[in-house]
Amino acid sequence: TAAQRNLLMVGGRLALEMDYQPAVAKLDRLAQRFPKNPELVALSFYRGKLHFLNGRTDLGLAAWKEVAGARPQSATADFLAGLEAHRRGELDQARASYEKALEKMSDEVVWVTYLAALLLEQGHPDWGLALVDPFLADNPGYAHLQVLASKLDQGRALKLLTRASEWGLPEAQFQMGARLLGVEVATARREIGSAFGRTGAPAVVVLGDSATFIWLDDFPLGPPPIGWFVTPGTHRLMARNPNRAASTREFSVAADSLKVARITSAIELLDRPRKAELVPPR
Repeated sequence: TAAQRNLLMVGGRLALEMDYQPAVAKLDRLAQRFPKNPELVALSFYRGKLHFLNGRTDLGLAAWKEVAGARPQSATADFLAGLEAHRRGELDQARASYEKALEKMSDEVVWVTYLAALLLEQGHPDWGLALVDPFLADNPGYAHLQVLASKLDQGRALKLLTRASEWGLPEAQFQMGARLLGVEVATARREIGSAFGRTGAPAVVVLGDSATFIWLDDFPLGPPPIGWFVTPGTHRLMARNPNRAASTREFSVAADSLKVARITSAIELLDRPRKAELVPPR
């Protein structure tokens, strides 16, 4: 019924304003309450966005694939087609699909972030920054967006990362530390250690030349240096460089570990001290 549809839509929007775990529980309760409602696909959209905004790209993709399967002409299906092309390195095709999705839903911040990352890879950081800038203040908790902005605007990178860190994002502080590796080692170590002290997650640092573009699992992070928190388990790095073939490597991380990836003609992975050893003394 129309009333049920409105309840699902309002519930989905409210979930996006909640903390992650309570929001997931709210969406689960709504799905259980109306198991046969055809508008549950809308709830899958909100579920996917919730996962993306909280760094669970894998779960976000799974939910959005449900939406695309049910509605193959939807903006979500267009976005997923763009993502597939983007991963394959077919940037023009990917850009067209992302833009098609945004023509239908112009305020979708996750899609804006992916398109901006693509523009960065194409050599148009100014275009990407113009795209994301209106979304920064309204999405302080979306780590991928905030850190990508620092890649798009190198002149204000540390200012943007500092602001995002003050907004509560350890990913931004970790990225500050990664930027300083090889430049101010003591400061880098302090920033990385402090970021580790704010989260229980393992992490990976990617080093290499600025012409290389890094993907971590299903998200385009941008050029090195990059620091990012991950969940324990297996992950996939892809390095794409216009001067050589793309390289991909899977790696596993334990709950209390730090991986360093050096990008040359291949991906070299190094284990570093446990993250607890990087936390500065009190």
